[in-house]
Amino acid sequence: MKTSITALTMTLILFLSACANNVKPSATSTVPPGKANQQLIGHWLVEYIDSKPVIDKSPAKLIFLEKNKLAGSASCNNISARYNKNAEKLSITKVATTRRMCTESLMTQEARFLKTLAKVRHYQIKHDMLYLYNENNQVVFKASRSQTISR
Repeated sequence: MKTSITALTMTLILFLSACANNVKPSATSTVPPGKANQQLIGHWLVEYIDSKPVIDKSPAKLIFLEKNKLAGSASCNNISARYNKNAEKLSITKVATTRRMCTESLMTQEARFLKTLAKVRHYQIKHDMLYLYNENNQVVFKASRSQTISR
């Protein structure tokens, strides 16, 4: 009986150690030139704006496209803009929105989104999370990579 328990324990330890992820993330981004833009391009679901969580029922979305185009949703209205990127520096300009009216809470969140978007100066991607920073190196947006974005 004691041998069976020992064998079972050893098997369990061996199994669990094989499943462990021993890769330690590096502190700095080591993205080869040219691939950084590919990392940024895609769909991002905004989770925090200025360290405040977004409203779950109508989250903000950012879609970085080829040719420095940005699309998405500011919570209530759709947005389109241009972005300029140089290494990890990022600026967002020429923001245009649709003009739908929504609930007061969504309109408040949207105003915060648009005001904060203008403050973005650089970005960082870690573990499929996008961090947008202002000129004081404070995180102003936190977004997770999303494969598809539903309306």
